[in-house]
Amino acid sequence: MELKRIVIAEDDPQQAQALAGLVAQFSACWHVDAIVHSRAELEGVLDSVRPDLLLLDLHMPGAQLPGMSPLDIVRKASVPPVVILVTADPSQALFAFDNEVVDYVVKPVRPTRFGQALQRADDMIYARRVAAARASPTPAVAANSPRWLTGVRGRDVVPLDPNEILYLQAERKYTIAVLAVGQVLVRHGIGDVAANLDEALFKRVHRSTIVNIKRVDFMRRDEMGRFRVHLKDRPETLVVSKPFEQQFKVG
Repeated sequence: MELKRIVIAEDDPQQAQALAGLVAQFSACWHVDAIVHSRAELEGVLDSVRPDLLLLDLHMPGAQLPGMSPLDIVRKASVPPVVILVTADPSQALFAFDNEVVDYVVKPVRPTRFGQALQRADDMIYARRVAAARASPTPAVAANSPRWLTGVRGRDVVPLDPNEILYLQAERKYTIAVLAVGQVLVRHGIGDVAANLDEALFKRVHRSTIVNIKRVDFMRRDEMGRFRVHLKDRPETLVVSKPFEQQFKVG
């Protein structure tokens, strides 16, 4: 599980602790690394912690100097974080929009609304990491090194051994990993998940479905002439679309 670092910049200690408590409620993937109460503290912590997400009180003392936006502090960081603005002033929505923050939450903070903001931040952080990975050379991976995945079941983060996955099913921008018992949501697209799996074992049978060959019992054409994959540990079968039949050497 890859933790995402959060810094809370809030001058009211009680409200800062309340935000930290909400973070802990929503996901074990988030971790509050620092809470600061002034502009000077924030400047010092942005480069030392390098947070993925900043929860920023717009009216924190010292943040609004003449000619300086509170977000100018953030832009000066070596790696600017994703920002959620938190304020009691509902008139700042246009400011938030103009400055391209990921979300804008008005105090008193409602848990449901805060959860939505965290979800948007999570999506933005993921998009940034994917873009960074594509821009950087991919390091060589040892042939025998395990390639574990991480998924979500309810509010639990679940480590996934690829050998236990029967098949993967695309679900909008996410992926469902189907196991012998139950399912796990992987918060990446099926293409990104497939890139971390052994292509000799995980074969695409449809543009939205990838099967683990080790977990296949047999393959057979049905009465409609469609080639179907029968699994060892699940009752459902998977239809192989025409473009992918050749890889199974279907006659």
